[in-house]
Amino acid sequence: MITRKLFAQIARYVTGSAASALFALCLPLFLHHVVGVEARLAAACGLVAATLLNFCIARFFVFSGGGSGGSLRQSLGRYAISVISFRSFEYALFVFLFDIWHLPYAAALGLPLVVSTILKFFIYRSFVFRTDRPEKA
Repeated sequence: MITRKLFAQIARYVTGSAASALFALCLPLFLHHVVGVEARLAAACGLVAATLLNFCIARFFVFSGGGSGGSLRQSLGRYAISVISFRSFEYALFVFLFDIWHLPYAAALGLPLVVSTILKFFIYRSFVFRTDRPEKA
């Protein structure tokens, strides 16, 4: 059953994910086409900035109630582990879909991102940015 709290978190997650995706696309374009940064460096800057933005959106906007996963250091450490894990999963799934199942390139790129985005919500909610506080004895 979807509670009000869960629904609100899902709505904030979708909003935050859309804002982050737009930022991740626009920042490298701006850096490359307006500022003149080399394309590969601009893309790398965009990925790093989007990763940091995603952390802030998740910690301070999506899962802001109930502790947001403990200290900033704890949640940042768990977030770093999850980012590495999810990016590895996304790439492995892309390779599987593209090389083994022979899906079209765009589908093989997009499907892992969709699956990963859905899984991230639940991993972030239950592990990275736990919103429940342990009962004190």
